[in-house]
Amino acid sequence: MSSIALGSSVKAEIGAAVKGQGLRARGKLERRRRLRDAARKVFLERGYEAATTRDIAALAEVAIGTLFVYAPEKRDLLFLILNDDLDALLESASRGLSRDQPLMKQLIRIFRPLYEYFEDHVEIGRYGLREIFLFQGEPKTNLGPEAARVYDRIDRTRSIIAATIEGLSGRGRLAKNVPGDTVARALLWLHWGHTQRWLSQPRPKAEAAINDLRRLFALVIGGLGPGSGEI
Repeated sequence: MSSIALGSSVKAEIGAAVKGQGLRARGKLERRRRLRDAARKVFLERGYEAATTRDIAALAEVAIGTLFVYAPEKRDLLFLILNDDLDALLESASRGLSRDQPLMKQLIRIFRPLYEYFEDHVEIGRYGLREIFLFQGEPKTNLGPEAARVYDRIDRTRSIIAATIEGLSGRGRLAKNVPGDTVARALLWLHWGHTQRWLSQPRPKAEAAINDLRRLFALVIGGLGPGSGEI
């Protein structure tokens, strides 16, 4: 009798603990959502430089100490706005790649969603790309959690492009022994520079940017010929 009662008590305690963990997790997600929405509003209304973490914490109705748990630096709040969306775009694009498609088609599959996203989020995109350029080269251990996620996404993108290039090279679709990682880094830097210049326009349009990027990538993929050419 007592063993049955004890078993019921333990189950009740476990159930309460699980429920408590669920409530804490939901509370954390809710605070994160409020911070993200508040950061977006403050950055767009006041500009990134003029915005303060105290402004954002107040609008999100969280303590400044709580804000620093999620975003130790202001740029983490900026990346908090972008990371979930951009991670999802990369994941979706990578799932849609086909090893039998030409390299250009696969590259545009990866980058098209980014241009379409930034066409709809121009100001946040401008702030975000500038901050990404500023922290390039910093040790990852010095970065806040959201900035570290940016680094991780860059690494994943480079790995996806490198694997695509090496796969096509191995199947005779590109020259033999193409250094996939080196080419991937070159393509990424070309894309970042192109995107930054494109976003500086008054009304950046995704389709025009994608067509221009295709022409730039064609030079890299096709080389400057004829033959090996001069270096």
